[in-house]
Amino acid sequence: MLARLILAAASWGTNDADTWHAFGQLVGDRGLIRLYETEKLMNHPPLMPYWARAAYVMTGGKSWFAFVFKLPMIAADGVTCWLLWRIGRERSARLGAALSAGFALLPISILITAHHCNTEPLYVMLSLAAVYLLQLGRPLSAGLALGLAINVKLVPIFLVAPLLASCAVRRDFLRLLAGLAIMAIPSLVVLCITPAAYLNNVVRYKSDVAHWGIGHFMLEMSGEPSLEMSAERMMAFWFEYGRYFILASSLALAGVQWRTRRYDRYTLAAIAMTLFLVIAPGFGLQYLLAPAALLLVAWPAGGGVYGVLAGLFALAWYLLHWDGTFPIRTIFVPIHPLPGRTFGLLTWGWLVVCLVRMLSSRGPTAQDATSGH
Repeated sequence: MLARLILAAASWGTNDADTWHAFGQLVGDRGLIRLYETEKLMNHPPLMPYWARAAYVMTGGKSWFAFVFKLPMIAADGVTCWLLWRIGRERSARLGAALSAGFALLPISILITAHHCNTEPLYVMLSLAAVYLLQLGRPLSAGLALGLAINVKLVPIFLVAPLLASCAVRRDFLRLLAGLAIMAIPSLVVLCITPAAYLNNVVRYKSDVAHWGIGHFMLEMSGEPSLEMSAERMMAFWFEYGRYFILASSLALAGVQWRTRRYDRYTLAAIAMTLFLVIAPGFGLQYLLAPAALLLVAWPAGGGVYGVLAGLFALAWYLLHWDGTFPIRTIFVPIHPLPGRTFGLLTWGWLVVCLVRMLSSRGPTAQDATSGH
């Protein structure tokens, strides 16, 4: 945690920090609704723009803005460590300590939380909390936590169907759904006020095609003259429709769970978040944090390897795109230089290995998904 605070103080972040800084000013100047209507980059649910405004006001928009903006993300990592300790100690005290310390030391967590300046650590913590609460037999609280995570960023929406499918009792299903419905109110209010802007900016948001996963291979193919036109057509299709494949995979996973009760909830959620990142047609480096905590629970050794490989990928990217200034500032570009590209391919490949292993697992804790313990 100290390392996170030191790095956060020594770095401005990526150009995401510039974007949040601008949002912090513009929410005050124009109001949130007008901002959705005038800024296509405003692709976040309503919650975090208000935090950007609060951080902007507290710092006067000066150089400490990024540090203050990152503080809830650092606190969220602390809560994630605590949750991992609680989850792990149900099996053994040693595992609880290992999971907690493992996440605290995970390179990808330190780099994304302390440097990048985006909101991933918050929804990672809230998603883990939702699964934990559901395991404790508190589906309403779980729904509120997962709904709050979706208010941070839409990515955890891919957990909704699998976790609903894990509820063997109708009452739990309805309470989980009720919690989600309550937390959907902020987005529904904005959607009712400015439907076109919210749908275009947030719901239909598409990230950049980058050297990650399936997009990596398409970009490599486009560099060959004989394959260029075919690769460009495939990229256009994948960039436009790839998100529906993620949604379909989430629904398919929910169907398997509903029929077979095959997976314990932590593995189920880890599979859903890993599918998101493996299939993702667009990519932002901050997405690497999305499956990290759940993957540690589902497969501690595999999650640890993933965290190191993803950390090397992020570190290579940050170093290669550092503009030489201090506090440290890096600029996002979708085309990664060769060293970063290599680490990215290794990270994605290992994530596929993790996915295959989890999908093929039939662990002894699968009955937990139906018992709530």
